[in-house]
Amino acid sequence: MSSSYTTAPLALFLVLVTTGCLSASTEDDNQTNQEDNPGSTKIIYYYIYSTSCPACRLMEETTLSDQTVLDALEADFVFKKINAATNRALVQEYNVVYVPTSIFTRPDGEELRRVVGAVAPEDFLKLLDEILPLQQG
Repeated sequence: MSSSYTTAPLALFLVLVTTGCLSASTEDDNQTNQEDNPGSTKIIYYYIYSTSCPACRLMEETTLSDQTVLDALEADFVFKKINAATNRALVQEYNVVYVPTSIFTRPDGEELRRVVGAVAPEDFLKLLDEILPLQQG
């Protein structure tokens, strides 16, 4: 086997880690959905990001800055912006490998939907419309 084949996975891993698209932190602030939302019946939207991730910055500058998106999230969801580097427990609980990752759960933690990557505002609003009926489960 050629040495380029054996070093390619390592090179890819290093690129993903250094660009912030792959989380490699071991910090843990022990934030959990049960502690943050006692008694809530709303779907929880976890936006998991890294400060060094270009796709995360794009998502924040477009979709998560769009007033229509923010209004929809405020009305029907519990929005949690989670830094992957400082919330290792949640990242591990939901097996997050790449950022940005959007995870929608019931208050008990049951995952309803997961989207990896940046999502345009129009597509994100459609996603919210698809997920909202799942609240009743």
